[in-house]
Amino acid sequence: MTAPTLLAVSLSGRRAGDHAHQEHRPLLIVGPSLGTSVTALWSAAAEDLGENYEVVGWELPGHGRAAPAEDNFSVADLAEAVAGLARRIQAERGTPSAQYYYAGVSVGGAVGLELALADGEALAGLAVICSGARIGEPSAWRERA
Repeated sequence: MTAPTLLAVSLSGRRAGDHAHQEHRPLLIVGPSLGTSVTALWSAAAEDLGENYEVVGWELPGHGRAAPAEDNFSVADLAEAVAGLARRIQAERGTPSAQYYYAGVSVGGAVGLELALADGEALAGLAVICSGARIGEPSAWRERA
C-alpha cells in the first residue's frame, strides 16, 4: 500500500496553495469523516478559527472534489500523506520546522492517532473527535465499500 495523494482545501478564506501570505498563523489541518467532504464538515468551525489559525482540510479519496484512489491504502498511509501535506505547507510558508495542529472526525480522527504515533514531534496539538484506534470490523468496511 502507498500513501494516496490528498486534495488540500483551504478553509481560511484564502485560495489553496497561498500559504506564503498566511501571516504565520499556526497551521491547523483538519480531517473529514467517511462519506462527508471536509468543506461540509469543517467550514463553520474554520470560519470561527480562521482569524487565529490557517485552517487547511484534506479530502478522502473519492470525497468532495477529490479523485478516487487508484490503489489500496491504510489509515497509516493516510497519516503519512497528511504529514507530507503539513511539511509541504510549512515549507511554502517559510517555516519548515514549525509544529502544526491536527483535528479529525471519525476516520479523520483515526488518522490523527496515527499521526501522533508516526509524526508526534511535529504535532503541537491533536483533537480526535468521534473516533478510535479501531472503527468497526474489516468485513463491515468491505461490505460498505
